[in-house]
Amino acid sequence: MDVAGKKVAVLGMGLSGIWSVKLLNQKNAEVYAINSGDPKTWTGFAQIVSIIGQEHCLSETDAKTIFQTSNLVILSPGIPRTHELIQIALAKNIPVVSEIELGFWFLKDEKIIAVTGSNGKTTTVSMLGVMLQEAGKSVFVGGNIGTPLVQYIYEQKKCEFVVLELSSFQLESMPTFKAQVNIILNVFVNHTERYNHVADYAKAKFNLVTNLTKDDWLVYPTNFEIISKVVDKLDIKKIGIDTSDIDAIRTDIQGEYSLENFKLVGTHNLSNLQFMLKALSFFQIDKRGIQKAIDTFPGVDYRIQYEKSDDLFLCYNDAKSTNWDATISAVCSLDKKDKYLWLILGGRKRCHSDSITAQISNFEKKVDKILLIGETTEQFFEELKGKIPAEKCFTIENCVSYARKNKFAGILLFSPAFPSFDQFKNYMDRGKQFHLTLVGM
Repeated sequence: MDVAGKKVAVLGMGLSGIWSVKLLNQKNAEVYAINSGDPKTWTGFAQIVSIIGQEHCLSETDAKTIFQTSNLVILSPGIPRTHELIQIALAKNIPVVSEIELGFWFLKDEKIIAVTGSNGKTTTVSMLGVMLQEAGKSVFVGGNIGTPLVQYIYEQKKCEFVVLELSSFQLESMPTFKAQVNIILNVFVNHTERYNHVADYAKAKFNLVTNLTKDDWLVYPTNFEIISKVVDKLDIKKIGIDTSDIDAIRTDIQGEYSLENFKLVGTHNLSNLQFMLKALSFFQIDKRGIQKAIDTFPGVDYRIQYEKSDDLFLCYNDAKSTNWDATISAVCSLDKKDKYLWLILGGRKRCHSDSITAQISNFEKKVDKILLIGETTEQFFEELKGKIPAEKCFTIENCVSYARKNKFAGILLFSPAFPSFDQFKNYMDRGKQFHLTLVGM
């Protein structure tokens, strides 16, 4: 879409929103920035004003007319399409798209690899980027991780590959997006604060395949019925992986690559690696570069990340975990041997699936004590009575202090399974604060 001369409203002034404003202004659109609260209190207000002027910066309460008269709306992923202003735009048949969709309109010859799923997206996207770089390819890695796609477009960079992590929130508003190679890693119950049913969540994920043609590829897990039922009907090129058969995955990988120096813990990371290798098999990629990445990639921050400290206990920082399946994978990935395992768990309450009762069977034989934090503390403490020993700590600082006070010498795993927003800015802030607590800063 040519946005020059078009009236465009950008709702949400986070990182992707600000870069959307910059790009749209660069492309000669008439841009309006909208966010909650008085514009003068926005983070980055001065920067936004320098681009489009103060008269084009509006609070949500003052923006209804803009959403009735715009030609296009750019929606930040953290804001649902049920938002009052978005409903006004949709009622007027005004297109509402995500930052990814906006950036996609300006891509030219780049080969696009798109990755979605409940768990493993960031690891997969990050390692794919390293594989391509080690193979001598220029690559942009971004989307839901790190750098917004619109920033890449604004800065007029030119890479051979674009590797994107895509969340369900972004995929809700991407009507024309299409990648040459697509990966769906898995679909678990997640984001119940936004989706009432797993089917609604999965539907958003499946927007990834809506526009695929016979020339495009999809790599997907065959052992998820909710995925297979949709994929089986698609007339596209596809490769299925049974992620429940880890022995077969390991054997297949070792037919071409060595895993001797592979550093990522957990069988789920072998599955992630298999998805990467299948995705890259559609391109002419130097296998020596791929092998080097397998040998050297250390993992992503705050995903079962080993924390060095002077404590008696071994500590792993899995602050990225925001759902049960991620935490269960983290617990199962650790080799306890004869050590006790204490799990730090909890966070912001969601609308559904908050109870820990249904998950007790996944933890009772593996976890020796659960240290509870966040809004879920009191509820989980009651539900765990007589089942798994638990301690009400409420904060990560109290958890670390409790472990030290009791001279704990086992494994301390911070894998909260819930959103971070009750106490932290985001999961990265949560992971950083846990690290700083350990090192005493």
